Amino acid sequence: MSGWRGIFVFTAIVVTLFKGGAISLMATPACQVWARQLGLHWMLAPQVPPEDAAFIAWMGNRKTISLLEFSSKPIPGISLAPDALATSLTSGQMVSVFNNAVIQSARGHIAHKDFKILLDLEPTSIEAKDLAPTPDEATSFKTTDNAPESEVMKSRQNVLRWLLQKVYRSPELARFPELTKPRWTLPEGNPHKKALDYVESQWTELLRHSREKEGVTLLSAPYPYLVPAGRFTEWYYWDTYFGVLGLLESGRLEIAKMQVENLLFQVSRYGFIPNGGRIYYLSRSQPEVLSMTVRAVFDAAWEAATSEPERDELKDWLKTRALPLMKASYSFWREGVRHTPSTQLSRHYDSLEDVPRPERFSEDKDHENPLTFRAQAESGLDFTRSLGENTHYVNGVLLNSFLWRTEMDIAELSELVGDLQTRDQMKDAAVTRAAAIRRYLWNSERGVFQNYDFAAGKRIDVLSAETFAPLYVGMLTPDEAARVRQATMAGLLGPGGLKSSEHSPGLHQWEGENMWMPLVEMATSGLN
Repeated sequence: MSGWRGIFVFTAIVVTLFKGGAISLMATPACQVWARQLGLHWMLAPQVPPEDAAFIAWMGNRKTISLLEFSSKPIPGISLAPDALATSLTSGQMVSVFNNAVIQSARGHIAHKDFKILLDLEPTSIEAKDLAPTPDEATSFKTTDNAPESEVMKSRQNVLRWLLQKVYRSPELARFPELTKPRWTLPEGNPHKKALDYVESQWTELLRHSREKEGVTLLSAPYPYLVPAGRFTEWYYWDTYFGVLGLLESGRLEIAKMQVENLLFQVSRYGFIPNGGRIYYLSRSQPEVLSMTVRAVFDAAWEAATSEPERDELKDWLKTRALPLMKASYSFWREGVRHTPSTQLSRHYDSLEDVPRPERFSEDKDHENPLTFRAQAESGLDFTRSLGENTHYVNGVLLNSFLWRTEMDIAELSELVGDLQTRDQMKDAAVTRAAAIRRYLWNSERGVFQNYDFAAGKRIDVLSAETFAPLYVGMLTPDEAARVRQATMAGLLGPGGLKSSEHSPGLHQWEGENMWMPLVEMATSGLN
């Protein structure tokens, strides 16, 4: 083949080969014009891989309308008006994302190493006249008739990378410099000044916002939300809780209130809080931290209130909005597939079960048990051997400790607003869970808490920093706390500080010397 037309025809041909079937390359009207001008006729519908078809069907069958009636009045003290609340996602929007043939082809040909970034791209507005490769780019598209498979694959990848660069971009997220401008510093010469100045500067990077759009995987939130930084441009559930602790510590109560409202909005919309702010996270959650987030912000707002009418407003918000949604979020773990009747404890799961995760397709597609990846992703500790090879059969220390705290928080806050029936119910639930945690998760010989595989009927004998969770939430007696401290200081404290687990070296992100902030917070606050 030679000449521009031949190159484009070749481009068209190689892209149709994804999974052995012809699919439409055209993702935007400009691409369609471009194809017509070059005589490329794309008449066949996209071929959707089975794993994505399963996701689309699941989304189409679930109800994404508001599940509860509750007060729409947000927590007092938020001055920044929210965007209009987004309408519910539809199966049509799912199709527009997952039927995208350029993305599917790029995934099939491994034209991008990071599948998550690939799924998170946003179509751009581009004119057909701008879809023309340079001579050097065109050369990279060429191949001979008898070229080896590796050369053909490389050529296909070059074509797809070119299209991705031309037609897609990372979503543009709004920033809020006035809300997040630095508030604290230290005198010149202080050895900690540089570190504090850096932390203060990062709030501008971390507070973002975006609306939902057709063909984009982002989920909306009514207020600006915290992102974990790096490549992530969406909020994550339990990351939000730990971010709120930092916001409160640095005197940013208004932004902390926004994070609470964002989480409550997700419960009102879906009946639970998804793993994060992407449509492919809607089949799972993360460790239950809503009550701890509400409690932290409510306590700070209560302390900051200067009059009884302000505190009455806070109590009304708690009674009519926060508590009903906290109870709904709690029910997600207490009822259905995530509750284990035999132990009276909870587990991590994923409603899509054995469907490979779209954002981690290359890791999951050849694994015989994708559900364990999905369940471990819900744990927030993805990945660690302390959760075993079948995480969906594991009653976790961290999850059940946080749920005990949830039961206690709902009980105590219900008493504050005069709902004594809920107080008594949740206190009883907390007593039951604490007894089950001690029965199934406590290793009396080692003096630590360990995850329990209820299918195998035994604990997973690994010492990990998850054992700090019962200590962190305030569940332990002084004697139990002393034993946990002794065992963890002997088994997890080493050069550089605490380890995530006794594994050495750590093969995964959440084990061995790979230590993360949530575990550090649980350890230091729990021990203190």
